[in-house]
Amino acid sequence: MTTRFRRAADILKRAGIEFQTTNMMGLPGERLEDAVKTIKFNVEIGADVAWTSLYQPYPGTELGRAHWKWGLFRAFPTTSV
Repeated sequence: MTTRFRRAADILKRAGIEFQTTNMMGLPGERLEDAVKTIKFNVEIGADVAWTSLYQPYPGTELGRAHWKWGLFRAFPTTSV
C-alpha cells in the first residue's frame, strides 16, 4: 500500500499539485514506533499538510462498543452503548 502512496505523491509533486494526508493515531494496538513511522512517512512523501487526529472511541460506534466490552470505560457520560 505504501508503494501506491509514494507513487501517487510523486505524480502530484511532479505536476505541482499540493496534497495533504489524513492520519489517525492512537488506535488500539498501535505502538509509539508505529506513530513515528507514520510521521516519517508523511515527511518522506512530501505531504504539504499532514493532518493528524487522535483516536477517540465514540458511543454507538464499533470501537466504542469494543472499548466498553474490554472494560476500558466505566460509563459513557450521556449515552448508552
